Amino acid sequence: MGENFTKYYQKLYFVVKATKGEVLVYNGEIIDSLFHAASVGRTEDAKEVFGQSIPYLKSVVSRGEEMCPKYTGEFYFSYEEFVKRLKNYYPNLKLHTREVSSNIKILQRTNTQRVKTIKVGDITISGEKFRQIFGLYSTEFWIYPRQRGIE
Repeated sequence: MGENFTKYYQKLYFVVKATKGEVLVYNGEIIDSLFHAASVGRTEDAKEVFGQSIPYLKSVVSRGEEMCPKYTGEFYFSYEEFVKRLKNYYPNLKLHTREVSSNIKILQRTNTQRVKTIKVGDITISGEKFRQIFGLYSTEFWIYPRQRGIE
């Protein structure tokens, strides 16, 4: 437990107690109240995530999260690990060469620069699926392949 645990625990305890039994509604319906650890400065619009517009889940600026441990990160994968992870989900995946840069292309980004679709070899997958496969913090990612032999 951190040095400020007691202070923050007490604040949270009183907030939870003060709002017990309350719900947030939109047009008379209880909302889907969603949580994220960090949005990298801007939340995503619900239409990009769920495929349908939700009026109370629009993209907004989200400041003050820069100290979040997963605000940014770098991930490195060897070519072999890259292929192994993908083939766990797509066993029939065909790659054109042994160079990642020749096999991968971001096809589409959302308005907030998150990856919407990405082509790897002969398959096209969602940015969210790619994020899950590689354990990335977000779909706001960039790929910088290293030259073969420098890994």
